[in-house]
Amino acid sequence: MSNHTPFSAADFPPRRSEHGGRWAPLYLEPLVGSGERICIGVLAEDQNSTAVLPVPDIERLACVYGDAAHGFAWAARLAIMEIEHRAEKGGVQAVSTWEHGIEGLTIGPSRLGAGTDLHDLANVALRQVSSLALPQLELRPDAAHALVDFGKAQRLDLQVRRIVTERRPELRERFGTVYRPSQSARPLKFGYVGSVLVANFATLTATSTNTTSAQVDRAKARLWDLQQLQSGVLADSLKLNPRSMSYELLVHRPQSEVTRGVSDVARALKEAEAELEAESDKFEIRFRPMHSPQQIARYIVEREAA
Repeated sequence: MSNHTPFSAADFPPRRSEHGGRWAPLYLEPLVGSGERICIGVLAEDQNSTAVLPVPDIERLACVYGDAAHGFAWAARLAIMEIEHRAEKGGVQAVSTWEHGIEGLTIGPSRLGAGTDLHDLANVALRQVSSLALPQLELRPDAAHALVDFGKAQRLDLQVRRIVTERRPELRERFGTVYRPSQSARPLKFGYVGSVLVANFATLTATSTNTTSAQVDRAKARLWDLQQLQSGVLADSLKLNPRSMSYELLVHRPQSEVTRGVSDVARALKEAEAELEAESDKFEIRFRPMHSPQQIARYIVEREAA
């Protein structure tokens, strides 16, 4: 007599990955023309919709590239935004055949995939092509806070854009305006350039005092970019009338037990807020802290409707 259990009687768990679709990897060269490629995300689709899933916390590449990783992360975010916009119109096929002008960007061949839903399909796909997406990769405890906070800061513009365009699709093109004064100058990216409002986004969400100063520095950089527009230095190039526009730094400043307390983190965040408000006052730019990306998005919609 055989002691083997028949497959029909075995207690196998039910198959969950039955949601099929297609996906394509997205690559960007850190040094344009070198041929070296780093995965920045994946594009996935099913019969109903598309999803673009970026590599999480890509700023971790700073351990290899140093400060240059911030520039790479900025370029990756711009590429992801363009791909997301293109994919909404035509899916994976439209992106795969797209003759884009983004230097160093490669759209990999599309592949079949499956998951429990579209988001799970994209997650599974991303783990196949990016080591940065593997869950077993861990960070040092002292670095984890900084990377999580930095990643949240960089995704704020995408969150706000997504919420705004759900209500006002025609405002999509108002986000992520990029201007390069010259080939040798640093490109300037503005979070939102509307008909009455020009805004840059920043965050004060640190959970460690080690990261607060970095958040303030990034917020000041966005503030100074706004000041260049307000002063008229770049207004002609972007066809703006500085006197008729409102220039504002919209800051995600969530209210939590940490930020309301008397801890070192709470004190550092309050000092950072006061510093940014004082810097904004010098340029006559409105410093406007808000508790969530949803609140920022509602504010933009209301201003544009006025």
